[in-house]
Order: sequence, then structure tokens, then C-alpha cells
Amino acid sequence: MVFALDKFLSTLENLEHYQKLHPGEALSLLEPTLQAVCLLWGVPMVFRMTSIVVSLLDGQYCNICAAGLASIVFEKALNAPAGAAMASAPAGASPDDEVPDPQGRDKPNIVQLLNVDIVETWGHLIRDLIYAAISPFIIVALLVIMVKQVHWAGFIGALYLVPIVALVTLGFMWGLNWWRSYQRYQDQRFKWLTEAMLNIRTIKALAWEKLSFEKLEAAREAELRCQFMGSMIGGFTSCISHTLPWGVLLITVWYTLRTEGGIQPH
Repeated sequence: MVFALDKFLSTLENLEHYQKLHPGEALSLLEPTLQAVCLLWGVPMVFRMTSIVVSLLDGQYCNICAAGLASIVFEKALNAPAGAAMASAPAGASPDDEVPDPQGRDKPNIVQLLNVDIVETWGHLIRDLIYAAISPFIIVALLVIMVKQVHWAGFIGALYLVPIVALVTLGFMWGLNWWRSYQRYQDQRFKWLTEAMLNIRTIKALAWEKLSFEKLEAAREAELRCQFMGSMIGGFTSCISHTLPWGVLLITVWYTLRTEGGIQPH
């Protein structure tokens, strides 16, 4: 759409320049009219339609790939031997230390973790891969247009990308750590809830309701805390990402006004 707008504005500028050179000659408005219809209306409509098609294809292939991978994980889980990963106390541990469950019940459920990772990973994966593949070319093309129009001011304004990309990368890595903690606490809560449901009679007979509730509540509170922090970090990265066009624009305008004293509209 940026290229379409640049082409249309260049056509209008050429017509204005031609009119100044030939003041008495009538101008043909057929070309700018067709460009207005095709470039200002047709290109955005095509972009919107292709975006919808990409989203539909992404959702379809996400379901196909996630279902296939989940089937593979389920088949492997059926063939996995029970208690294959025996937990043992580490060397040098004192008697007061907590000994791992020899059946491995204190470990996360690997099948559940894999299923959650499949759904979380494949969601919008194709769309994100396409965007990541074409983004460098779009950035270079836009930078060339800016430098062509405003010269060094466009390059100076584009430097705003460097700190923003660094902050977004750090925020993504930090949020990923919170997301891993969220998955760990969620698996822990599901495991304790399953144990409580399977052993509900024993819990009631021994009056362990309060203890069971406190364990579930602690895991749920930790899970919500990790989810809250992940959401806050994601919102922060989204906010600073949306400042990219305005930041580049303001820095470019400021540098142009400082060096040339004015801006020619295009």
C-alpha cells in the first residue's frame, strides 16, 4: 500500500509539473482516476482479502499439524514403559531432604506438556513465519523510499528501530520465562487436582480437605501470577512496538526541520 500511495502521489506531482510547463493545455485526468480506483481502493481490498485467506489457511493447517502431532505423542505414550524414568535421591543428600517419588509422580506429565506445547506453538505459526520471512524485504524497501524522499533524515529516523527491537527482544525472552513457569504451575495444579479426585474418599476419611485445598490454591495463585506477569510484559512489548511508525516519523520530521528548515509534501 505504501508503494501504491507513492505511485499515486508521484503521478499527481508530475501532472502539476506538466501544468506549470504548459499552462494553456488541458490535462488528461484518465490516468490519475484509474490509479485512484486501482491503487487507493483496489490494493487495500486485495490486501484485506489475502489477509483473510492467510488466516483461514493458517487455522486449517494449524489444526491438521496439531492433530497429527498429538496423535504421534499419544501413540508414543501408549508404548512408553511405566516408571521408565526412575527418580533417585542425589548424591550427598541428607536424610531430611525430600526424596523424589520413585514412580516419577512428582515429575510433570510429559504427554500433557507436549500436547500443550503443540497447541501453543502451532497457533498462527504459518502466518508468523510468512511475516518473519517478508519483513526484512519490507523494511529495506521502506527505508529506500524514505531515504529517496527525505535523504539522511529517513536514515536517522530509522535508527529508532534499534532500541525498540532490542526492548521487544528482551521483553519476549522475559515473557517466555514467565510462560514456562506458568506451564509448570498449571501442570502441577492439574496433577494435584487429579490426585484429589481419584483419592477423594481417602482425603475425606483422613480430613485432608484443607491441606488439599491449600496445595491447589497455592498452585493456582502461582499460575495466575505468572499469567499476569506474562500478560503485562506482552502488553508492554505491544505498546512500544506500536510506537515505531510515530517514533520514526517524529525523528525524521525533527531532523528535516533542523537541517533544511522545511518539509516538501509528498
